Amino acid sequence: MIHSTIRHEGETTLPEEVQDALELRAGQKLVYRIQGKEVVVSRHPGVMASCGSLNVKSEPWNIIRKLTRKDWADHASKEGSKR
Repeated sequence: MIHSTIRHEGETTLPEEVQDALELRAGQKLVYRIQGKEVVVSRHPGVMASCGSLNVKSEPWNIIRKLTRKDWADHASKEGSKR
């Protein structure tokens, strides 16, 4: 089992095995999903991940741009929040 310690400031260091498993580099962002009493940690896909997630053939371009901007704004507004 891999573990780390939370310091007084609420900070911890991700063990090297976790960094390697997620292919992390310094400066990359993480995503935390709370599922009951457990937390799933994954690498942040980046804002560009929302591009291509919409079916371009089914919507006019102006609607796609509006939905992508909304998705990006929703995602960006949650960055750095502590809940």
